[in-house]
Amino acid sequence: METSGKNSVKKGCTGGLPLKSLIEFSLYLAFYFIILLLGSTWRVRVYGWKERGRPSVFAFWHSKILLLYFIFQHRGICILVSKSRDGDIAHRLLRLAGFRTVRGSSSKGGTAGILLLKRHLNMGIDVGITPDGPKGPPGVTKDGVFFLDRFGKLYGLNVHVDKFWRLPTWDGMIIPKPFASIEIHVIPLSRENIPEALGKV
Repeated sequence: METSGKNSVKKGCTGGLPLKSLIEFSLYLAFYFIILLLGSTWRVRVYGWKERGRPSVFAFWHSKILLLYFIFQHRGICILVSKSRDGDIAHRLLRLAGFRTVRGSSSKGGTAGILLLKRHLNMGIDVGITPDGPKGPPGVTKDGVFFLDRFGKLYGLNVHVDKFWRLPTWDGMIIPKPFASIEIHVIPLSRENIPEALGKV
């Protein structure tokens, strides 16, 4: 995302947010910098990244989105983001970290969002999707991800973290603890190997 001066950054990250959402965004932004600090201590190994086909469709459980947000930032990957108010904040944080975003979900504008991901794939841009998002149930794959396999190589991100906190959210989001070891395996995904390719929630 290109910016030119303070005004562009303000418009791209916070423009159009009401006061309540602006306060929430500020809290999320502070949390983002905490994650940056925490993430600098993680020991990360990614297997299969260089061997993947392009463009790629990366599928991963919603519970892993925070740590993957840190690990894969500034790679230009396009992420499908909910049209909800929480999605507004996520959209701005993802843009801040160098991701592209399209808006949509399984419950509101989902088809349009999937088609926008298809457009990015046709331009050679990698995309990411949480097949159990945006509201679950956790670990249950929706069909939209398999529609995209006609336009890009479909991969699951199987993530293993040796020590982490699990938040009391609908998805059981995990945050790796300081100095955690993280292994990410990029595995070709099909309907037949979802548990192997995506791993545990």
